[in-house]
Amino acid sequence: MRYPKEWLMRRVSATGQLWHDGHHYHLGEVFAHCRVALHQDATDRTELHFANVHLVFDPAERFRPTSLRRIKNHSPNLTQKLN
Repeated sequence: MRYPKEWLMRRVSATGQLWHDGHHYHLGEVFAHCRVALHQDATDRTELHFANVHLVFDPAERFRPTSLRRIKNHSPNLTQKLN
């Protein structure tokens, strides 16, 4: 999968953990060893993208995402910014 060049690429641990910007997130073992793309949205929230899965994180909610959105009919070759 390809993402915009300005997005940060991270690998999720074998136990489904991700550390980013001083915060710990438990994504679940389904994401174990996956490379994910991260970037800050306009409201300074961290967005995580993996293929057609889009998660938005709030640091106040340390271990779980605040929203999940599946992008329908979208190619996993993400070469432009998703809205």
